[in-house]
Amino acid sequence: MSNPIEQEQGKTQLLKLSKDVYAEVSLYNGHTFVSLRRWFLADDGKWYRTKNGLHIRYDDMIEVLAQNAELIAFVQRRSQEIESEPH
Repeated sequence: MSNPIEQEQGKTQLLKLSKDVYAEVSLYNGHTFVSLRRWFLADDGKWYRTKNGLHIRYDDMIEVLAQNAELIAFVQRRSQEIESEPH
């Protein structure tokens, strides 16, 4: 398979967000969740989700996305601060 979207077709729907990060929406115990996970191509030729990522309730994700500009500004500022700190 050339990517996780093709591999998972018919099982779930994925949205590619970056080179190897995909979004997925699922239902668990009556609640809708959004997952943002990295995927990797294993030696067996299959794509797998990593355990790293974000798995959050849909309502919470909508609140986060509503503050998109503020979140981006925060991440950019903190990244610059952290990178400029002595190691």
